[in-house]
Amino acid sequence: MSLSAPVIKFFSKANRSPGNGDGDTWELGGSAAANSLVSLFEGNTLLGTTTADATGAWTFETGFDRIGSFTAMGMDAAGNTSPLSLPFKVAGNAQEAETRQRLFALAMMPSLTAAASVSVNDTADHIINAAESTAVAFTVSGLAAGATGAVTFTDIANHQVVVRVGGNGTYSANLSALADGTVTSALSATDTSGNNVIASGNAVPLDTDSTLTPSLSVDATNPAHVTFTVSGLEGDESGTVTFTDGSNHQDVVAIGSNGAYAANLSNLTDGTITWLLRVTDPAGNVITVDPPVNLGDGSANAPAGTPQMQTLLTGYALRPSWNVAGVDYYVGVPSGTSLIDPATASLPSGVSRNTSTHVLTISGNNVVLNGWNFSLEGGWQVQVTGSNDTIENSYFKVGTNLLTPITTAGHVVNNINILNNIIDGAGLNNVQNGGLVQLMDSGTSTIQYNLIENAYYQFIQEGPPYSGGSMAAQVIQYNVFQNSGEGYYLTGAHGDWIQDFSSGSGSPTFDNIDINYNTFIQNNSNGNTQGLSIISAAGNTAVALKESISNNTVVTNSYINYPFIVDNTWLNGTATVANNYIDPSGVAGTWLANTTGRMVHTTEQSTPLTTST
Repeated sequence: MSLSAPVIKFFSKANRSPGNGDGDTWELGGSAAANSLVSLFEGNTLLGTTTADATGAWTFETGFDRIGSFTAMGMDAAGNTSPLSLPFKVAGNAQEAETRQRLFALAMMPSLTAAASVSVNDTADHIINAAESTAVAFTVSGLAAGATGAVTFTDIANHQVVVRVGGNGTYSANLSALADGTVTSALSATDTSGNNVIASGNAVPLDTDSTLTPSLSVDATNPAHVTFTVSGLEGDESGTVTFTDGSNHQDVVAIGSNGAYAANLSNLTDGTITWLLRVTDPAGNVITVDPPVNLGDGSANAPAGTPQMQTLLTGYALRPSWNVAGVDYYVGVPSGTSLIDPATASLPSGVSRNTSTHVLTISGNNVVLNGWNFSLEGGWQVQVTGSNDTIENSYFKVGTNLLTPITTAGHVVNNINILNNIIDGAGLNNVQNGGLVQLMDSGTSTIQYNLIENAYYQFIQEGPPYSGGSMAAQVIQYNVFQNSGEGYYLTGAHGDWIQDFSSGSGSPTFDNIDINYNTFIQNNSNGNTQGLSIISAAGNTAVALKESISNNTVVTNSYINYPFIVDNTWLNGTATVANNYIDPSGVAGTWLANTTGRMVHTTEQSTPLTTST
């Protein structure tokens, strides 16, 4: 433990009652650590000890044989000792031969002690804020001509700022490095004869907020309902958060210090936006924080880890303005996750296990499978027959069992979440014309932050109930898909990245299809893919009411028919294919087609990635 050195602040005649002495007893006083033992020295001679009180104040009185330079040292109850204090000089060597009475009289000369003072200027609100703290004015008066010294400002943590003064006058101190709270002031001066004086000045309140580390976390996944949390403020501030897009459109949201807030930013342009947190406290301190955030690109909630494809876009002169999945943020199992063995791990309620077929079945509702290693024992399959179930933070790899990693196995579920997983098909034939993920859902399928790769056929195959009815929403966002159709040159397998399809009766319907902010990579020369097949396959009977394929990044250098196939024949509403960035190197057809080869109307032309020269 570090103990601060005591400070000797004054030297005066002891205040003694009549009959308690001959008038030759004098007193040193100052401050030290509360309740510490203070030892007083003249040169190397120990004069004695005293104890500081609970406030740190102490005094020491005795009859001095001579007067010179005094120092003090502190020690706490644990035996920790402080450094030696700065010397306190009462009279110089020139007076050492004088009588003791003469020296004490000289030390108490009225020219130094009668009127010497230091006064720190007040502010309009009686609080020194951050802007004012860099130039705090103070006035020294009452010193004799030629006297010089210093004014020491001390905060509640005993940090000090010392300003040299050359006599009476007005000076300025930078107190911005001191801790918030009460700051005391003290004048120490020496005249031309070497006599010392201490004068205490007024205390002032300091409030700079210099130690605050305010932050604002933003979840901009849904631009229509962006949530953000302000933290790290003192609690007495108020102000605004201003969101600005690349076209300089702004939304301003009022806030009241720390707390959770929400805003509709759907009028701003997707991509990188900046936000400015600006609050003011009662002392007048203005606090600002202004990092960028990306609206809707998924980076704010990405799992922990190093992006897998950091160099994917290196060399392109034109690239997306938003954070790209796998390039600017990591997807898949969060770094540091411990995975459990499905053959031996305890099963949550609503889950059963067949160790012979290596199938884990989720029949219960609202079940969460978190942190499983389904690549073991030749690869496992998770069959989902319940509703509102979640599979997250897990690792799948097709092995010798040739099982589809995730499937509803012909059952209709109502809502499923597949989040933060790695699903590796290993280029093995898991199911004829099927996907690594095969779903039939009447609710909302949410597939986000996954790395899905090396599919023999397709990555995802999904549809509404065959018997009719609708699938409320398909949300596929913030994923990395790499290499499908790897069985093409082996068995003629054609692989779609995503195939939305149903051949059932009763007009099966996709109410909403949202495939946004994904990264699609096709760079394996053994593979062949048609890209996204959105209700386009032969035999399809499903219709779509609304489709969005936007803000995706596509890099191909091996064979691909079309990145996006959207069949207008089965579109009973609107389709938006917009703001996608595509390297067309491996594209055999145009970047967008339907089954008749006609271009689908888009709100914004998708942009080819261009390589730098």
